[in-house]
Amino acid sequence: MNKNNYIYNYSNFKETNEGMKTWLSTFLILANLGLVPLHIKSANSNIKKEFIQEQPADKIDAAKFLDYLNNKNIPIEEAWENFIKDDVTIKSEFKDVSKYLNKEN
Repeated sequence: MNKNNYIYNYSNFKETNEGMKTWLSTFLILANLGLVPLHIKSANSNIKKEFIQEQPADKIDAAKFLDYLNNKNIPIEEAWENFIKDDVTIKSEFKDVSKYLNKEN
Protein backbone atom coordinates (compact mmCIF):
# COMPACT_ATOMS: atom_id res chain seq x y z
CA MET A 1 0.00 0.00 0.00
CA ASN A 2 0.99 3.56 -0.58
CA LYS A 3 2.42 5.38 2.44
CA ASN A 4 -0.02 8.24 1.77
CA ASN A 5 -2.93 5.96 2.72
CA TYR A 6 -1.88 6.09 6.37
CA ILE A 7 -2.02 8.89 8.89
CA TYR A 8 1.51 9.45 10.16
CA ASN A 9 1.35 12.94 11.52
CA TYR A 10 -1.47 14.87 13.19
CA SER A 11 -0.05 18.11 11.79
CA ASN A 12 -1.09 16.96 8.31
CA PHE A 13 -4.65 17.72 9.39
CA LYS A 14 -4.29 21.35 10.51
CA GLU A 15 -7.07 22.40 8.15
CA THR A 16 -9.49 19.73 9.37
CA ASN A 17 -12.37 20.92 11.55
CA GLU A 18 -12.00 20.51 15.32
CA GLY A 19 -14.74 17.87 15.66
CA MET A 20 -12.98 15.68 13.12
CA LYS A 21 -9.60 16.23 14.81
CA THR A 22 -11.03 15.24 18.20
CA TRP A 23 -12.51 11.88 17.25
CA LEU A 24 -9.70 11.11 14.79
CA SER A 25 -6.93 11.76 17.31
CA THR A 26 -8.82 9.71 19.92
CA PHE A 27 -9.25 6.86 17.44
CA LEU A 28 -5.55 6.92 16.58
CA ILE A 29 -4.53 6.82 20.25
CA LEU A 30 -6.87 3.89 20.97
CA ALA A 31 -5.71 2.08 17.83
CA ASN A 32 -2.05 2.65 18.71
CA LEU A 33 -2.66 1.14 22.14
CA GLY A 34 -4.40 -1.89 20.63
CA LEU A 35 -7.83 -0.96 21.99
CA VAL A 36 -9.67 -0.93 18.67
CA PRO A 37 -11.01 -4.24 17.31
CA LEU A 38 -9.77 -5.22 13.85
CA HIS A 39 -13.26 -5.05 12.32
CA ILE A 40 -13.50 -1.41 13.46
CA LYS A 41 -10.00 -0.56 12.20
CA SER A 42 -10.93 -1.78 8.74
CA ALA A 43 -14.38 -0.12 8.73
CA ASN A 44 -15.36 3.17 7.15
CA SER A 45 -14.91 6.48 8.95
CA ASN A 46 -18.55 6.66 10.10
CA ILE A 47 -18.23 3.35 11.96
CA LYS A 48 -14.90 4.45 13.45
CA LYS A 49 -16.48 7.70 14.65
CA GLU A 50 -19.46 5.84 16.14
CA PHE A 51 -17.06 3.47 17.91
CA ILE A 52 -15.28 6.42 19.55
CA GLN A 53 -18.57 8.07 20.51
CA GLU A 54 -19.71 4.85 22.23
CA GLN A 55 -16.60 4.58 24.42
CA PRO A 56 -16.90 5.70 28.06
CA ALA A 57 -15.09 8.94 28.86
CA ASP A 58 -12.88 7.28 31.47
CA LYS A 59 -11.67 4.72 28.89
CA ILE A 60 -10.78 7.48 26.45
CA ASP A 61 -9.08 9.47 29.22
CA ALA A 62 -7.15 6.34 30.22
CA ALA A 63 -5.97 5.86 26.63
CA LYS A 64 -4.88 9.49 26.44
CA PHE A 65 -3.04 9.08 29.75
CA LEU A 66 -1.28 5.92 28.56
CA ASP A 67 -0.20 7.75 25.42
CA TYR A 68 1.06 10.58 27.63
CA LEU A 69 2.94 8.11 29.86
CA ASN A 70 4.53 6.49 26.83
CA ASN A 71 6.05 9.85 25.95
CA LYS A 72 7.26 10.78 29.47
CA ASN A 73 9.59 9.24 32.03
CA ILE A 74 8.16 10.34 35.38
CA PRO A 75 6.36 8.64 38.32
CA ILE A 76 2.73 7.83 37.54
CA GLU A 77 1.24 10.09 40.25
CA GLU A 78 3.26 13.06 39.04
CA ALA A 79 2.43 12.18 35.44
CA TRP A 80 -1.33 12.22 36.16
CA GLU A 81 -1.17 15.65 37.77
CA ASN A 82 0.87 17.03 34.85
CA PHE A 83 -1.36 15.27 32.32
CA ILE A 84 -4.61 16.79 33.59
CA LYS A 85 -2.98 20.23 33.63
CA ASP A 86 -1.80 19.76 30.02
CA ASP A 87 -5.11 18.39 28.70
CA VAL A 88 -8.07 20.38 29.99
CA THR A 89 -10.52 18.03 28.24
CA ILE A 90 -9.87 15.34 30.85
CA LYS A 91 -12.87 15.04 33.16
CA SER A 92 -12.14 11.70 34.85
CA GLU A 93 -10.50 11.07 38.19
CA PHE A 94 -7.35 8.92 38.34
CA LYS A 95 -9.23 6.17 40.20
CA ASP A 96 -11.65 5.90 37.26
CA VAL A 97 -9.00 5.62 34.56
CA SER A 98 -6.65 3.41 36.57
CA LYS A 99 -8.91 0.38 36.01
CA TYR A 100 -7.87 0.46 32.35
CA LEU A 101 -4.14 0.89 32.91
CA ASN A 102 -3.23 -2.72 33.67
CA LYS A 103 -5.89 -4.36 31.54
CA GLU A 104 -4.77 -6.97 29.03
CA ASN A 105 -7.82 -6.64 26.71
